[in-house]
Amino acid sequence: MLEIKECKICNHDVIIINCHYTCRNCGFSENCHDLPHIIDDD
Repeated sequence: MLEIKECKICNHDVIIINCHYTCRNCGFSENCHDLPHIIDDD
């Protein structure tokens, strides 16, 4: 599943692929198994 959301660190668009993303602007990365989640689930 693909989603586009905003990086919570730098507000750059990130593409979430299968619950994981890495921001190409600031390098921050997270996946849905990380707790707490920094990216929102709106």
